[in-house]
Amino acid sequence: MHSKMLVSDGIIASVGSANIDIRSFYLNFEINDFIYDSIVAKQLEKDFIKDINDSTEITLEIYNQRKLGTKIKVDACN
Repeated sequence: MHSKMLVSDGIIASVGSANIDIRSFYLNFEINDFIYDSIVAKQLEKDFIKDINDSTEITLEIYNQRKLGTKIKVDACN
């Protein structure tokens, strides 16, 4: 997942592909949607917490134990 999300005070949210810097806004033509709706902001926050709970932390040990095929695929995408 490449999107970025920010929720502030459960009232305002921002979702999109842009990093919050000048390069993303002016050079990379990335964009975010700013949402001023507390219902949507609270739902996005719930979705984020669900994503965190469904995630698996990749430790250095797990990372180093990847199969060769996985390492090759990851390196090819970088």
